[in-house]
Amino acid sequence: KAKQIDNKIIIRCTNTIKKSDEIIQQNNFRTTKADRKNHGYGLAIIKSLTEKYNGNMNIDIENNQFVANIYLIEN
Repeated sequence: KAKQIDNKIIIRCTNTIKKSDEIIQQNNFRTTKADRKNHGYGLAIIKSLTEKYNGNMNIDIENNQFVANIYLIEN
């Protein structure tokens, strides 16, 4: 979902997960897929783009859902 409020663009992505301690290690989220060599890059890419455009990203687990909120300020 995405919406614009004033000069801010807010993007909210959710995905159902099985809650697992494997997902979180030292406040970092990790893929649970067996092929870690080819998976697990998405959040790092999104974080990099968010920082490039002076935005913010918040990641959490809510009710067995992985939730990523991305905030961008329109120039």
